[in-house]
Amino acid sequence: MALGSRLFHGKRAWLVRLGLAVGVPLLVFSVAEIALRLAGFGSDSAFFIETAKPGIVTTNDRFVWFYHRTPPGSPDPCLLARAKPPQTLRVVVLGESAAMGTPDPAFGFARILQAMLEAAYPDQRIEVVNAAIRGINSHMIVPIARQCAPLEVDLFVVYMGNNEICGLYGPESFLARHPALIPSLHRLKTTRVCQAMAIAINGPPDAPRTKREPQTMEFFREHQVARSDPRRQPVYHNFQTNLSRICQATTQSGAAVLVLTVPVNLRDCPPLASLHRPDLTRNELEAWQAAYSQGIELEKRQDWPAACDAYRRALVIDPEYADLHFRTARCLLAAGRTAEAYDHYTLARDYDALQFRADSTLNEIMRRAVADIEHPHVRLLDAEKLLAESPLCPDGIPGNEAFRDHVHPSFEGDHELARMIFTQAVGLIQRVRSIEPTGALEPLSRDQCAARLAYTPWDEVNTAAAMIQMMARPPFPGQLDHAERQARAQQAIDQAMAKLDQARLEEAMETYRAAIAAHPDDWHLRYNYATRLYQLQRYVKAAEHIGFVVDRFPNRPHFRLCLAHALAQSGRTNEAVAQYRRILEQHPHFEAARTALDRMLNPTGKPVGIRLSD
Repeated sequence: MALGSRLFHGKRAWLVRLGLAVGVPLLVFSVAEIALRLAGFGSDSAFFIETAKPGIVTTNDRFVWFYHRTPPGSPDPCLLARAKPPQTLRVVVLGESAAMGTPDPAFGFARILQAMLEAAYPDQRIEVVNAAIRGINSHMIVPIARQCAPLEVDLFVVYMGNNEICGLYGPESFLARHPALIPSLHRLKTTRVCQAMAIAINGPPDAPRTKREPQTMEFFREHQVARSDPRRQPVYHNFQTNLSRICQATTQSGAAVLVLTVPVNLRDCPPLASLHRPDLTRNELEAWQAAYSQGIELEKRQDWPAACDAYRRALVIDPEYADLHFRTARCLLAAGRTAEAYDHYTLARDYDALQFRADSTLNEIMRRAVADIEHPHVRLLDAEKLLAESPLCPDGIPGNEAFRDHVHPSFEGDHELARMIFTQAVGLIQRVRSIEPTGALEPLSRDQCAARLAYTPWDEVNTAAAMIQMMARPPFPGQLDHAERQARAQQAIDQAMAKLDQARLEEAMETYRAAIAAHPDDWHLRYNYATRLYQLQRYVKAAEHIGFVVDRFPNRPHFRLCLAHALAQSGRTNEAVAQYRRILEQHPHFEAARTALDRMLNPTGKPVGIRLSD
């Protein structure tokens, strides 16, 4: 037998073939990865990225691209020194849209907490980093927490849980049942080769042709998940695991951690979807429908005791239908039976088949997880319980006084959350950093915080209008009495708008000017002030203030777009064109900038398809 045949025979031949089958693709992958990186292709996947100023980082608006094909949102911009300056207290808020502040992060509880801490620690620089992002869940919060940990954070605030069931790696996901694969998959997706493949297949995440069609009611009907569905259990297990990882990563950095349970709108937010118990027979369904229909008629007549009796007959047959619990709770509350009403409002949330609100199981996981950790720097803030006991909930049931919709707090709700956090934060900061407050020991009032953040009646109208638009989209139209609630909300906006005469508008602008004079480096104040100036057609001043924001965040296209619009409206056409072109150099698929630029240049006779360098 020839020497070559003896060397590659039997098991040895199979090992060689296996090595070639694995090694060659890995070699090709590695060479392609190196080549793409050297060519400057692809995006950084880190949550924080370097800025032009050494040692200063900012949040990466492309971070979410590596988790969602169509990014639901991006982090709030900030500028942060990797090495924390002396005499600085640094707090990081982790969470989703309710933590970020929806619809405007400028007025969320993170900003209100900063105002309170500034008053309590006047000799310290206060940095409250809003690391929450709309539409994410605990699977993405884990890597965010790990990347925040090295930044010398003093306190982490964790407020999450609303997007676990209907979010990334939810009950229908294969990865929910095999979570060990998630980190490897994510690392693979961040490689330049996989980025190139994703763009080749789906197009760039920010390109118009990759924007998905709006989700319809039919889409949400197809993705309902009953509370009894066993596919929920891996999601709960993964949430507990992720919470433990967050606490581990943050405490190892020496920071304190405050974990909040998540209150939601119970009284004024009907379930988004209801499902019958899966084993309901036809005869049982008919009997249930008869009792349910009778209850509805009695409720319309405001015969609360009789309606409650009819609904209870239906509950005996099928206790899993979420809308039934909500109707029962509504009648019990009207009848003065508040404690029973609270129980059924809670069950209406828990049985919601489109679980966009943190349920009892998730909140209980947080209570148990913090208790099990037994770390002196980890503390639970039972916000669900405390909010229900607060003056915002006179009947002990959270409703529209505290929330704008199903989960996003009103300014009053955010103030109450910030007040709770502040009370705990002072003690935790003293424990981990031995720093005591030298200023206001009591949290600032609602009106004091509103003045500091320039939250005016004008802003209240704007945020309310934004929420109406959001609530008009699926799945909200499927809610009980949706049209009536939308009409009432619109009527309230119309009444508020009627009061916003010229004198009130000038009062609002003066509030902004005073806040900016006291805090000239606050970019949120500058941006919102520029927006109000633009609405009043004061374009020159608007350009001045939005220019301040662009100077700090030169790679954020939406800020630069606002600057370009203000320059265009003030007659500074050449400067506006330069700004539109700058946007397209950085973000070639930013359609709003391209459209605006084409409109400005077409009258000059230049073709639509101009080169950016022209």
